[in-house]
Amino acid sequence: MVPGIDLAQPLNLGVITNQRSYWSTHFYSVLECLRYHNTLQWPGRKLFDLGKVNWSLEDLRSVAPPNFFQLIDANMRNWGMQYFFATFLNRYEAEPIVQAMINKLAELWSCPFGTTEYSFYISGRDSDLGRQVALQFDEIFPKKVLLDEPNQKKIIDFSDLCMILKSKEHFDELGNQKRLGLFGEVEGNKGEELFQTGYWSGKSNYCVFAFGVVNETGSGAYINTKLVGQVNRVLVTLQTEHSVVKDFRTVLWWMAHLFMYGRLAQLPPNIDEELGFFLNFIKNRFNKDIVELISELGEFVHADDVIQSKPGPTTIITKINA
Repeated sequence: MVPGIDLAQPLNLGVITNQRSYWSTHFYSVLECLRYHNTLQWPGRKLFDLGKVNWSLEDLRSVAPPNFFQLIDANMRNWGMQYFFATFLNRYEAEPIVQAMINKLAELWSCPFGTTEYSFYISGRDSDLGRQVALQFDEIFPKKVLLDEPNQKKIIDFSDLCMILKSKEHFDELGNQKRLGLFGEVEGNKGEELFQTGYWSGKSNYCVFAFGVVNETGSGAYINTKLVGQVNRVLVTLQTEHSVVKDFRTVLWWMAHLFMYGRLAQLPPNIDEELGFFLNFIKNRFNKDIVELISELGEFVHADDVIQSKPGPTTIITKINA
């Protein structure tokens, strides 16, 4: 393992060719976080405790405080970005970022991956979706970090994202390509903390990459390699004015508006066409089972916008979340 090089390099997104497909990724991720992240103050486990296994946005609005979305805004900015990256990084617009990260990981760990297929999944014990990730890989990469033996359950439980790589350099004894599981963190509010040793205390040494939103002026995205918490890690940071960060937070603001005023919420006549389309789409389905609503949002993602190597893990999530 070579020492990390603390030099930031700028990253660019690919061209967004389908705006409806792109915006659906944001709404999809926000609703996924609401439905599947079980440590949110609202809804958390409250609806389940009330006997509502299947619930709608109207159900949530009827039992939560009127300003509940403002109460969870900071958490949605943070944990919601975990869901956003797990969907967005599977899109072709994000391919330059992902390929740069894969190249840096190969350098840091002196391990060529060759031509790879990749896909991203939610991990972590705080998400119901994290239970699925163990089925998606054959072997954790790196095989060993420092003196730690890889404890699969612990690594999955204490991470936010899993990137699956199918590398032409890694085969099992039967000659089949191994599916390597690489784990990482997401910090949606204070991405600058990724560079601090204290952030990584209690985090898994097998989290070898991270994505963060940094509170600084600018609209750029950058990639660093850094020895932090005794482990060489690849850190990708986005400034708060970066387009995908701004768009995600815009969706959060409008979702708070919908929950405040419900299905009768008024939208301004000059609202962005695609943003207005999805807000009206959700308003018209406020009584629909949220799992079905998430699935319907996923249908707006065009097949040409998504890396094709990854099957969906359930019948619910088939399009933009691997």
